[in-house]
Amino acid sequence: MKRHVWTAHDYELLRTYYDGKSASIKKLEGLTGASHNAIKQKAIGLRLTKRQKPPDWSQEEYDKLAKLAPDYSPNQIAKKLKRSENAVSIKLYRMNICPNGRSWYTVQDLIDIFGVNFKTVQKWVESGKLQAERYKSENGFWKVTPEDLRQFVIRCPLELQGRKVDMVFLVDLLANYQANGKEKHGVQKNKTQNRY
Repeated sequence: MKRHVWTAHDYELLRTYYDGKSASIKKLEGLTGASHNAIKQKAIGLRLTKRQKPPDWSQEEYDKLAKLAPDYSPNQIAKKLKRSENAVSIKLYRMNICPNGRSWYTVQDLIDIFGVNFKTVQKWVESGKLQAERYKSENGFWKVTPEDLRQFVIRCPLELQGRKVDMVFLVDLLANYQANGKEKHGVQKNKTQNRY
C-alpha cells in the first residue's frame, strides 16, 4: 500500500474532525485518503489523543482492597476492581499492606519488585547484604521486613538493575524512609536547631 503524504490541508482536517472514535476516523479516511492506522498514528504524533486520568479511589474501593489483600494477588485484585496492577500495588504499599496481607515480603515478591531471579535473591541473603528470616525451613523460603528491604536498597544500590526494577515501588520505599525522619545511613535527624 502506498504511504500517505500529509498536506497542510490534511493536518487541518485531522485537527478539526479527529476525536478518537471510529466514525471520525472513517470520515477522515474519506477526506484525506489516509488509512485508519495512518490517521491514528498521526493523531498520536500531533498529541490529539487525550489520555484519561483514572478516577480517584473511593472509600468503597479502599475497603474492598483491604478485604481482598489477604487472599488475592495484586493482579487478581486489579481485575476485580477494574484498576491496573500497578495502581493496586502502589495503594497496597501506601496502605502498609504487603502483598497477600502480610507484614513482610517473600522471595517471590522481591523477584517481582527487582526483576531478578531466585538465585540472585538467595545470593543477597546468604552474603548478608539482605537481612531475611527463614519461615519455611524445609523449602528455604525467606521473609524480609519493609525496614530490611529499605536498608538493602540504601546499602547496596549497585545490586539493582535499573531497567528491571519496579521504580515506583522503589521510590515509594525510599520516600517513606526519608519521611520517617531517617537520613541516608539510617541515622536519626537532629531535631534540635541551632539558635543564635
